This record gives sequence, structure tokens and C-alpha cells, in this order.
Amino acid sequence: MVIKGQLLAFQKDENITINKKYSHYNFRFNDNLSICHPIYLALVGVSRKYLDNIKGHLQQHGLEECIYRNIGKTPKNMNHIKVNYDLAYKILDFLKNYATIHGIPLPGRKFTKFTMLVVFLPTSFSYSSVYRDYVQAYKHEYENETHVISKNTFINV
Repeated sequence: MVIKGQLLAFQKDENITINKKYSHYNFRFNDNLSICHPIYLALVGVSRKYLDNIKGHLQQHGLEECIYRNIGKTPKNMNHIKVNYDLAYKILDFLKNYATIHGIPLPGRKFTKFTMLVVFLPTSFSYSSVYRDYVQAYKHEYENETHVISKNTFINV
């Protein structure tokens, strides 16, 4: 709305019509210093395409607020599971158990109480196969109707 108000103040023609195809603007800074179009874009912090869209909306609808197409639609992330400490701990616990069952310890390395045991999975395992096993275990434990985290989130945790 601020940019629309500025554009109305910057218009060269006082007699504007809604159906006019082109509008010309005198961009100004502090109402006394004339500036060019790229400088105005940098000062406002918007792109040329965004400003052109606002100009088009101003010519078609006046000072009405822009209503976007996704108003009233449910967000895509409504079904997403938020990762909190408890969920991350359960995933870590699953991975530790999975590593003790399927893992191969790093040979030839001495471990002290300050170093962590390094365990490798065989090459037949991948991130996807471990995630599939996690999904099966999760659904078996919490029933089928619950949502499971995505593969990317599982890998990032």
C-alpha cells in the first residue's frame, strides 16, 4: 500500500483513467530530489517485476488491497510433523539400536571414555533402506493412522 501511494504521488498525469494502458512516473526522494527508476527500486528494496505487478494492480483496481490466489486454501505444511527434542531422541535411539543390530564396528581403533564408537553399516544399506525400516517400526509402534516424518527430515536429524 505504501508503494501504491508513492506511485500515485509520482504519476505525471493528474487525469488518470482506470483503463489507461501506460502510466509515466517521476520518481522522487524526499519530494524534492528526482531519482531514476533503478535507484528507486534499490531504495524501496523490491524487484522490477514486483513493481510492475504493483503498477498493473494500481491501474486496474486502484488503491484496493492485493488479494492473492492462495487465500482460503489450507497450507501444505498443515500435515507436517514438527521435530521436537522427544522425536529427535526417538530417532537417535532407533538409529543406535539399528546400528547395534546391523552395524560393523570400525576395526583397529582404541576407544576411550571420551571418544564415540564409530559404527559402519554394510554397503547394501542406504539412507532410503534405513528410513523404510524406521517407517515400518514407527507404524508398528504407533499404529498406521499416524503421520511419519519425511525422508529428508529423517536424514537431517
